[in-house]
Amino acid sequence: MKDRPFCRPPENSPPRAGFTLIEFVGVIAIIAILTGYGLVSVQRKLIENRREAEVISVQGIATGLSNVVRLNFTVPSSSTWSAAVASQLNRSLSEILTNSLGNARVVMVDPTFQLGNPALPFSSLPFTQTIAGTREPRNLNFVVLSSLDGPLPALTGITFSNVWNSVDEALPTGWPTSWKGKPEDLRRQRLTLTGLFYRLILNNLDATNNATWGMGTGVTNNILPNTRKELWVVDGTAVDLHSQTGTLFARDILHADASYIYMSGRWVQAVVPASIAINDPAVGLIETVDTFLDTVNNTAETGTGSGTGVPDATVTVGLCEGCNSEVTVKFDGCSTSVEVTSCKDLSNVVLEMCDGTQFKYDGLTEKRGTFTSPNGLNIVRVWVKSGCYMSGDGPGYGWRVEGPCTTGNCGARPPNDNPVAVVEAAFNVIRSFTSWSNNTGCSKTGNSVTIYNQLISHRNNLHTASNFCP
Repeated sequence: MKDRPFCRPPENSPPRAGFTLIEFVGVIAIIAILTGYGLVSVQRKLIENRREAEVISVQGIATGLSNVVRLNFTVPSSSTWSAAVASQLNRSLSEILTNSLGNARVVMVDPTFQLGNPALPFSSLPFTQTIAGTREPRNLNFVVLSSLDGPLPALTGITFSNVWNSVDEALPTGWPTSWKGKPEDLRRQRLTLTGLFYRLILNNLDATNNATWGMGTGVTNNILPNTRKELWVVDGTAVDLHSQTGTLFARDILHADASYIYMSGRWVQAVVPASIAINDPAVGLIETVDTFLDTVNNTAETGTGSGTGVPDATVTVGLCEGCNSEVTVKFDGCSTSVEVTSCKDLSNVVLEMCDGTQFKYDGLTEKRGTFTSPNGLNIVRVWVKSGCYMSGDGPGYGWRVEGPCTTGNCGARPPNDNPVAVVEAAFNVIRSFTSWSNNTGCSKTGNSVTIYNQLISHRNNLHTASNFCP
């Protein structure tokens, strides 16, 4: 058998295609490096997304806790807050108590927190509002803590002030070194509830009669003659003011500090020093000014024929829950303007006037506003679009609120007199009104008879004539 000759490729043939071993190893190394960078980038992006998602989650928890206070008139304790917030946000308890990594969230409460019955030096949480209200709220501060690394450490040796005052780019002073996470892995959501409470002053200037009031629950309380009551209540509290006979005189929904005085058998909204005596001339002046500014429309001119005028009215509809809103509309009797307040930003407000015409205020962005009839006619009903509620009465129409004025009750046209001049003349009369006796109801003494008649004349010019005197 002969050996086969060794075959060489022709000298002019092209080189054979393919990778050398060194080239192959180099390509694999480059792919590995690029893959590593890609994985790191993806991992970093996932961590950033997780941090941003947790920021939104703890902000939602803080908002839910605020809504629990405002809607339920209660402040839960550190052991009951999670269940209250879960119910408010319609989420499971585990979604509130743990984050996306399964680490437990913790709520810290300011140890100098002060809230409770005014008769007590301090009341521990939970707090539920009663007719006693609360003493002046102080340091109603909470911090929601969440860890995006390991579980939160024991917080027994960490002061609330260090956590509250720490910056988000650094760990709080005294934070355990055993926790290996980065500052950005610790999410802190601060919440203060102090702004949800308003100061309420009820001042009884009557020398002989109790002043009766309540909080919209049917429970009433009396304020003794020549005494005052001062307390703080939750935003949205209904304040019921009763007449001397015990009937409901007025109801006001508080969204700001408020002060009321009781004298001569009725409540007025004004600020009067507690030390002033019921027979002080200043009280007569205050009551005269209040009567002048607060009297209802003259029924002879509005054409109702009832002889009693049209009372003021404050109407609240809806519930601030989910995307729905709670809306309050304040009607000043039969008038050309209304005050609208909502728990969410207003979208639009539609006014319907006494002649059936409608006008829409659109593109609104605030939670409160005063809206005026464009044609100078009385407003009978209002639609308020805020949140997602739709009444179905028209495109984009929200909550429908009926006012105390009726369709067709358009009243008389304003006088030809310059309104500014009429008002100024009336106030000049009031300034000179220095003597008035309350002993016989509407009797006047001395020169006050002439001055009082001038006051009535100016008030008639403003179409707010009084029916309280014969």
